[in-house]
Amino acid sequence: MEIQRIRAEAAKALGDRFDTGAFHDVVLLNGLLPLNVLDEVVRDWVDEQVGQVQRG
Repeated sequence: MEIQRIRAEAAKALGDRFDTGAFHDVVLLNGLLPLNVLDEVVRDWVDEQVGQVQRG
């Protein structure tokens, strides 16, 4: 349920730019993490995605 919450927040923040495959890569490629750390990793990824749009 926590991963679903994290995904929903990322999707809301990115809107149409949300990429399910990229989200899954972020979650899976980081291996086993405590959920609070995973939340931070995904938030950093969202911030990076937003920054790319603003720069580009």
